[in-house]
Amino acid sequence: MDKFGLYCKIMALIKRAELTAEYSPKDVLLIFSKVMKISIEGFEQITEVPKKVRELEGKLNVKLFPKLANSSGSNRFMMPTRTSLLTKNALPAGPVPQSARSKISL
Repeated sequence: MDKFGLYCKIMALIKRAELTAEYSPKDVLLIFSKVMKISIEGFEQITEVPKKVRELEGKLNVKLFPKLANSSGSNRFMMPTRTSLLTKNALPAGPVPQSARSKISL
């Protein structure tokens, strides 16, 4: 998809939500650019989704970011903790090779 096609699709979402007085496609892209995806050796995680992004996502009626509940009950993305990275599901089966041990110790 080229830049013009993306612009038109975003503009259509804005018009459908009747938000043309509040947002331009450039505004939408700027707000959504606050969300980051972190990749570490094949593991990908989306950082916390700011409240303003969630609100705009709701106004435009798009579902770009899945909601995950943390221990406080609020819906946001949480970065994995050291413990969650070292669970048996995250590590290969069997003994951990010496080369990987230095990568695991955080």
